[in-house]
Amino acid sequence: MKESSPEISVIIPVYNAEKYLSAAINSLLAQTFSDFELVAVDDGSTDASPAILRQFAKFVNGIRIVTQKNSGAWSARLAGLRAARGKYVYFMDDDDLLHPQLLEFAHAAAENHDADMVCFDVVSGGAPNFRKIPNVGPRPCGGGRPGARPRIGRRVGLLTNIQFEHYFKKGTIDDAPWNKFFRRIFLTKNAPSAKSMLSTKSTLALKSTSSAKSAPTPAAKKITGDNFILSLLQKNPRTVLTEAKLYFRRNPKKST
Repeated sequence: MKESSPEISVIIPVYNAEKYLSAAINSLLAQTFSDFELVAVDDGSTDASPAILRQFAKFVNGIRIVTQKNSGAWSARLAGLRAARGKYVYFMDDDDLLHPQLLEFAHAAAENHDADMVCFDVVSGGAPNFRKIPNVGPRPCGGGRPGARPRIGRRVGLLTNIQFEHYFKKGTIDDAPWNKFFRRIFLTKNAPSAKSMLSTKSTLALKSTSSAKSAPTPAAKKITGDNFILSLLQKNPRTVLTEAKLYFRRNPKKST
């Protein structure tokens, strides 16, 4: 892990996660890609979560803790984004687990295709059964032909605009944060303001227009993630899509 100028900033919003937090962080520390920092945002936890974070930060370089009053997971993610220093940003939850090669695979995909966003698959519920990914480095697919659908497999490359729209409408590309790996400058240039996210239901569509071009600002309670992700999707990010299962959701019913 890096203390300064990391390649990747991993942001974890933390709230009363003492039961699973250590396992989540350990799955991050077990990554095959080591050039990253962890920005853990304590969202006003009342259990042992802050003490767990301090214990990790005491013995592991590259962990920074941000504290705030309880304002919700998306407020915490925005606070983490403001503190992030990496070229890329990844959001994970405080009770989930990462495939050991998640950062390595996503970083290679982003670098190889000059991508703003890498989308991958998720395992929900049950037990994680991650398989080793050989020859990391997604290959191009679809031949760049208009309307060509990429073969969904372990390695999938850069989507055309038509392909992107197809997979968005199909729901393969959704509004969840944990199955996406972002170029940070893309986020800071295109992320909606906190004020525009103060809704309980998204009002955005893929082709809608938006004037929300400012970087994230201090957020209020009840911020939801729909507008954040959907606002980014409508900016037509250069996107790599893969079916590789890189993330384990311990509680698939939990809200974003």
